[in-house]
Amino acid sequence: MDVTLDGVFSRVETAFTTLVDSIAAYNPSLQAASDLIAADDELARGIDKLAQHRENTARIHALRVEREALEEQFKSAVAALALLRRDLFATPVTKFPDDLRPVPFDELLQYAKNIAQSTVPPTYREALPEKQPEHKFKAAEDGASSAVPSNAIGTPIQQPAQDAPKDAAEGQVKEGEEQAITEDEAEWLKKLKASGFAWYPWPDEEKIRRGNLMQIQHVLDRGRDPTSEDLTNLGEDEKDRIAAEAAQAQANQEAQAAHAQAQALAQALAQSQTQPQAQPQTAGVEERQPHALPPKPAEKPQQFAGFDDLDSDDNSE
Repeated sequence: MDVTLDGVFSRVETAFTTLVDSIAAYNPSLQAASDLIAADDELARGIDKLAQHRENTARIHALRVEREALEEQFKSAVAALALLRRDLFATPVTKFPDDLRPVPFDELLQYAKNIAQSTVPPTYREALPEKQPEHKFKAAEDGASSAVPSNAIGTPIQQPAQDAPKDAAEGQVKEGEEQAITEDEAEWLKKLKASGFAWYPWPDEEKIRRGNLMQIQHVLDRGRDPTSEDLTNLGEDEKDRIAAEAAQAQANQEAQAAHAQAQALAQALAQSQTQPQAQPQTAGVEERQPHALPPKPAEKPQQFAGFDDLDSDDNSE
């Protein structure tokens, strides 16, 4: 690029010198002016090429930096792949049994979606930690240590009459603790009291009967294979019918169990009524037994008489 620009500058210089000499000789040359114009145009084109050359040089430097960064990234990626390959070969292979039943992921996700509304009861809330006052434990320790032994028998001392005010104070403290709750908990307690049912950490029986497990059990009771049927598209009427049949079956089982319990109770009452009549007869038989042998006299405990001979020797002396 330097050689090209040097040739252009020398041509401009030559054309300019020729034109100046012709003007100084009072004989301007049109050809010298045309040569100067052509040399100037060539110089403009050379300057444009120089600008493009500088841009290309800067682009080449940027590409070289990018190439070096990509080479470093490629080397790190190859090293990570080699490490991963080594870990994969070092991992033991899992051998699944032949009787393993594969579970499709879409079926598993559908099952989780269906049971999601029954996993946590609507009244579930975290229980607040119960704070027990320290003076309660101190009073218990003082009462345990205040027992005074008398005649080898421990007789506990009666508690003082100040327990009642303490209990009242504890009741006031507990009431204050119950009042120190958040607005969400207060709203939840209000709804729970208004609903009129107790809290259970599981869904109620009605929701269980309308669940997927009850639908599967219903199909099994009918002698069909639940894997060959699509139980996810059951309507609300069908679910209500299955729940009603399950409730009726449970009621029948409870009635049968109550009937069997009543029969067992009646048999027990009948046996208890026949036992008092048999007892007097056995008593009469025992009274009629003649010539009963008298009881054996109680054997006296044997005493050690090994030192009797020594006593007789002392008396003889």
